[in-house]
Amino acid sequence: MRTIWSIFHKVKDEGRFSKESLRAAFTWKKIVRDLLIIGFILVTVLAGYERYVTSQFIDMKRDGKKAVATVDGHAIRVKDLSYYTLLEERVVEKQAMIYNPDSTKDYWNIRMDGKIMSTLVKRTILGNTIHDYLFYEEAKKADITLTAEEQEYLKNAQTDFWEDLLDQQWERLPASEDYINEQIRRAAIVQKYQRQLANEMGVTEASLNWDGYEYSKILKKHSVRNHKKVLDRLRVSELTIHHDTFNIINGLGKKN
Repeated sequence: MRTIWSIFHKVKDEGRFSKESLRAAFTWKKIVRDLLIIGFILVTVLAGYERYVTSQFIDMKRDGKKAVATVDGHAIRVKDLSYYTLLEERVVEKQAMIYNPDSTKDYWNIRMDGKIMSTLVKRTILGNTIHDYLFYEEAKKADITLTAEEQEYLKNAQTDFWEDLLDQQWERLPASEDYINEQIRRAAIVQKYQRQLANEMGVTEASLNWDGYEYSKILKKHSVRNHKKVLDRLRVSELTIHHDTFNIINGLGKKN
């Protein structure tokens, strides 16, 4: 393939610049210029598309007041998912580090029971949050409080929670530390209420977990409506952690 430089040296050696050689040189120069322009436009468009796609996803701080569900007329907001999002993303990301330390995003995309891991984790986060809201309301009615010993245990649990966070999660906290500590406190009260309720019903505590059979019967007595448009934009695996490489096809990332 002839290049600008080969043409230039050829005519230089011949000591002349014919119309044909000049025309060829300018033609190749135009092709190179056009390719550079096309490349620049393509990079710009892809970068813009990445920013657009990313902007469509939920930012937990920015969109904290958006409702992801309504339970008995009460809005469950993005902000209310903070504790369980930090907890579940940390747990699964640590599993991902074992599964493939070179590309932890791969683990988030595997299928279990026909569902993608990130989808299962999203269900767990929302399910636990709704579960805790319902049981905390019942615990208040039953005047459930923590003893001095239980409060001391709670402080240790809160300390452990913060110490176990991944470094990048500290940079992407979805809410204030005080707000999240309050959620951990409520979870402790819920756990105590759940234990008492299990004893009263003669069932296991596990059956009253968010995905337990006995809890499912309780849940049917309440009005629960999920806000699909918001939930679809909730990109679990990229909320309090981040994977660097952007995938144009599915909007997913990968941190190597």
